[in-house]
Amino acid sequence: AYVKQTRTPAQGSPEMREAWRQSLMSRQKESRPAAPGVDPAEAGSVRELLKAMPQIMNREAARDLTAVYQFDISGTEEFTAHLVIDKGRATYHEGPAAKPDVLIKAPAAVWLAVARGEKNGARAFMAGEYRAEGEVQLLMKLKDLFPT
Repeated sequence: AYVKQTRTPAQGSPEMREAWRQSLMSRQKESRPAAPGVDPAEAGSVRELLKAMPQIMNREAARDLTAVYQFDISGTEEFTAHLVIDKGRATYHEGPAAKPDVLIKAPAAVWLAVARGEKNGARAFMAGEYRAEGEVQLLMKLKDLFPT
């Protein structure tokens, strides 16, 4: 009996179905909770900022990127963490990466100032306020991935 069933043609106009579909999508978007992102200007710590980076990342800028950023933070905070970016998606991980593409070694105060836009990241790097090893061009891409 199932095999012999026929498809019932859609009823109503295509415009009406599209309007109904759009209203469903709109209600779905409104009911979703906001992403738990952190505004860099409001981040209380580098760890808090790094944990929020996957939610605030510019996915279009990361569309074709596959990279691992490791952060060795010192000073008022002492920890190592890394971000894995894979074609528009990012994840935060505590601890060192097996093989980071770029390793950023920075005092917490310096990295927070760079993330908040209070310090120019390129100038701070050139002045030796923080160091980077590995594919340094990925360091320059951070500005596009996480605009302040």
